[in-house]
Amino acid sequence: MFLEVKDISSSNFDEIPPPCISCLYWKDTSFVENVPKDIDRRILKKKWLQELFQKFGFVGKILYLEDKPIGCAFYGPFEAFPSIKSYGSTKISQKEVFLACLYIVAKEHRGKGFGRFLLNSVIEDLRKRGFKAIVTFARRGSSDNPSGPLSFYLSEGFRVVDEPTKDFPLVRKDL
Repeated sequence: MFLEVKDISSSNFDEIPPPCISCLYWKDTSFVENVPKDIDRRILKKKWLQELFQKFGFVGKILYLEDKPIGCAFYGPFEAFPSIKSYGSTKISQKEVFLACLYIVAKEHRGKGFGRFLLNSVIEDLRKRGFKAIVTFARRGSSDNPSGPLSFYLSEGFRVVDEPTKDFPLVRKDL
């Protein structure tokens, strides 16, 4: 079994697995309803990621199993993800990186360590860039969510730092 993680770039953008390639949730939650066509959301996503890459130098990673994309992670500074504000948490600082998504798309690939492999790659990247912490909203009680399950993050050394909503506590890991 050959696993590989690659940084998202303009050369592999189209390899981001669905539904992630057209998800604009963290950009603006209204896009889900107001931009109904998947192809239009893909165009907006590509433009958004290009803007983030130009501004911050990174946007995320794609996980490949035997050269087939099976998951992805999107992360960046707080200001890169405007929809964070809708969660109401004030526990995110500008010195932390927000992990918007860590998602293994197919259920048959979950629970096999692929998410852990991808998360470790993200953490390694952030340490090299000099960041001190990573935060995310983890899903309580469900693994079928792009945020990832709370139990996974707790097992990886994250701790709950805020609970602005019942289902999505904010978790943090010091790097």
